[in-house]
Amino acid sequence: MSGSNVAPAHPLKRSKLHHHNEGGGGDVLLHSRPSSSVPPHVCFPMTSGVAPGEHVTSEALAGALPRQGLNPHRCPYQLYAEQLSGTAFTAPRAQNRRTWLYRARPCVATSTSFAPATRKFAPTEVLAHFSHDNATAIPNAMRWKPRTLEQTRTTQTFLTSLKTVCGSGSAETRSGFAIHTYAADTNMDSVALCNADGEMLVVPQEGTLYVRTEMGRLAVPPGFCCVLPRGVRFSVDLSDELWPKAACASVAAAFLPQEHEGGGSDDDNNNNNNNKATTTTAAKRHKPESNGQHKTPDNNPFIRGYILESFSGHFQLPDLGVLGANALAHPRDFEVPAAAFEGARVPGEHFLIQKFLGSFHVAKLPSSPFDVAAYHGNVYPYRYDLRSFCPMVNARYDHADPSVHTALTVPNLLDFVVFAPRWLVAEQTFRPPYFHRNVSSEYMGLIYGMYEAKQSGGV
Repeated sequence: MSGSNVAPAHPLKRSKLHHHNEGGGGDVLLHSRPSSSVPPHVCFPMTSGVAPGEHVTSEALAGALPRQGLNPHRCPYQLYAEQLSGTAFTAPRAQNRRTWLYRARPCVATSTSFAPATRKFAPTEVLAHFSHDNATAIPNAMRWKPRTLEQTRTTQTFLTSLKTVCGSGSAETRSGFAIHTYAADTNMDSVALCNADGEMLVVPQEGTLYVRTEMGRLAVPPGFCCVLPRGVRFSVDLSDELWPKAACASVAAAFLPQEHEGGGSDDDNNNNNNNKATTTTAAKRHKPESNGQHKTPDNNPFIRGYILESFSGHFQLPDLGVLGANALAHPRDFEVPAAAFEGARVPGEHFLIQKFLGSFHVAKLPSSPFDVAAYHGNVYPYRYDLRSFCPMVNARYDHADPSVHTALTVPNLLDFVVFAPRWLVAEQTFRPPYFHRNVSSEYMGLIYGMYEAKQSGGV
């Protein structure tokens, strides 16, 4: 009974690219396994209790963060200091987003210039601008069947399988959003994506996502969601089998010189950093998780799910108003990855795909882009367990408005709503949600369980 409901504040337009691939009518509901069979996932060092936008500090190597200043003349371990801005420099302090990264190579270091990406690297049915020229405004309620591999090319990756379903506005004007789906059976391996168009909220419906990012690693099974900020490089695998299991200090040999400043002696670092990741937040809340592998091997891996891309603003927790201090999505249930980096994890070449105004460009990299040894700031990927959502419901009569189930929001643009398992105890009340017409459009997806308003699902 856990699902996602997007209520965008602009007229919804359906991509013309999908007119012949999908059909039906009604809300979007996909069948899935019951909650009892949601697959286990690999646990990596994480920081919990961090609300989106709070300041986080993390080190994969002790002493990798400068002791004073943000951009010293010589960083520890001869790292490069690099700032990732999520807002304008002059944005008010409460809304200002930025993170400082300390990495082996600056992000501008590419082996080749960017060139338009071919079908080998990029999808062909993704929109970042919606107009009457490339999309059709349809006032009817629509329903789509679940995507299958038969509807995709052979060996689809998370990136190449992306398809736009609907959206509004434009990434060029930094207004509006897009909703995509993915259905893949192949790792991205040595290919990384950097999305300059918007912030992406990913909701798996089938299969666990193993996401490598510049700030660390996330395992996102069905029942979770994750947010990937604009400008953060990431790659998606279908298992953790290729992920490096070595200690950070030994992996550092692939990138970092043995002589360094401010990071202690070589012997001290070798002794202190073995199988260790140090993570703190401004409030010094730390919750390390096991590095052990808990995933059951899958002979036929397959991932499928939804993506909500916001062209404007950042996802944040909604204001609670008269609900008080404790309700809906609790900050303690959000998790941020600990800093982690890798060497040449996959033999061969490395590629970076840049998504910009809906177009995809590719450049060759000299090494893995996931080479950040430490970071601090408030731009970072994070995950959230949808089953942790604390719903507020009426205890006497009538239904509460759907907005009371909001987990994350981009103010004045869209709401991400979670219909979590809950008791419906209202007396003398029509059991399903009431009929209503919104000033906003809705896109709904069933992750698992059964939605009381449409028990037939998406087929």
